[in-house]
Amino acid sequence: MPVRSARDSDIYIVPQFGDALFFFSGGNRNVLRKLQDADIDTLENALARAALYRRYPGRAAPHNLIVDLAKAYDVAVEKGLEPKTTEPITGFVFQEEDFNFADIGEAATQAHIPFSPFSDTRWDWDADSDLWLRTVSGQAQYDGSTEEQISANNVIVMWATHSAGSTAGNVVTYNIDLASGGDVTIFMEGRRIDGIWEGSLDAPQTFKDSDGNPILLSPGRTWINVMPVGDIISSSYDGANDSE
Repeated sequence: MPVRSARDSDIYIVPQFGDALFFFSGGNRNVLRKLQDADIDTLENALARAALYRRYPGRAAPHNLIVDLAKAYDVAVEKGLEPKTTEPITGFVFQEEDFNFADIGEAATQAHIPFSPFSDTRWDWDADSDLWLRTVSGQAQYDGSTEEQISANNVIVMWATHSAGSTAGNVVTYNIDLASGGDVTIFMEGRRIDGIWEGSLDAPQTFKDSDGNPILLSPGRTWINVMPVGDIISSSYDGANDSE
């Protein structure tokens, strides 16, 4: 994915993963001040441009800026930062490999997530690969490096309050409440599970089903959509897509 500008919500997301390094390219001055006040270690484009960042040929700006993560820690040390990797980093909790997902939620083979007119997303469950495949505005979306359709094992939709965030000139960002909790829908293994998410500023969100039991994710890649409260998604089930 391309590297983009910093937003208000990053000030809450980054600390959830311990002493994380934050990579971004620019941001309005109020967001940059908040990042500095929050004491978040950053390796932004302006600080490490030649060492880490480059423009990907064939793509239009601003969607063509990428970062070389393989060099990240070495560059961080050169810039006077002290990356820490010894403390345990908490994260999402996953099921065991042999878990029977048919016991949870309801069957779903397509999820429609209309985030905006510019990001009208559909995920289709592919039983052969055990993956959700991503389509945007009716076009399959592909990874530029692998030329494979973008996929995920888990697609999470969290509803959170969006409010006006930092403003600088004509640039306005959103402040997204990632601590108060709310509704969640999780698509995994050809299933849909509805429940709630609980938030913390010290660790990633946790998920519970309608009975209050923890929802453990399918092992693999997870894609998170944070929707404004009240926005509607939909899902459907095509039995022909069942695995034998």
